[in-house]
Amino acid sequence: MILDPLIRRNIDPSNEGVRVTTTARRLIATMEQWAIQHESDHFFIAPVTYEKPDHFRQSLVNQLSRPEGPNHFRSPDARADSLLVKRSMFQDEREVRILCVGTGQLHEGDKIRAMPILPNHLFTEVRFDPRLTAFERREREETLRKLGYEGTFVDDGSYVPVLTLVPLPNGWPSPE
Repeated sequence: MILDPLIRRNIDPSNEGVRVTTTARRLIATMEQWAIQHESDHFFIAPVTYEKPDHFRQSLVNQLSRPEGPNHFRSPDARADSLLVKRSMFQDEREVRILCVGTGQLHEGDKIRAMPILPNHLFTEVRFDPRLTAFERREREETLRKLGYEGTFVDDGSYVPVLTLVPLPNGWPSPE
């Protein structure tokens, strides 16, 4: 986020964080729908593994140094495993991913395959970036409601400013 110093609003909405909550049952149901539509692809659902930065880089080197080298990534399982690792600084996210590993190539210019979701069936709640002001958060909620989302919004109070008043009595001795 980038706060405008004058109006104190975020001027970079594309980099706001959004956290969604769901259940394993809802994730599996969504993945099963995709599998019906894309029978030749391989689908995976798994938690992300968080590794320390040094180990994160070394893990990739180790995979490429195997006798099969880059061919290791030809198997759908190995491709999925490579997409389930993040640096440990993000471990508070406790992320679970649904992956689709296709058998062919995407159209030129496509980097990822967009899969349709039904937010009301997939998400149990949505939390917007806690750094947003209350007004901005209400704007985001209103936008999602207009798009048809009927679920719960949760206010994340982790960035609420706290003012601590500590009364100090008169007559304290001077520091030495």
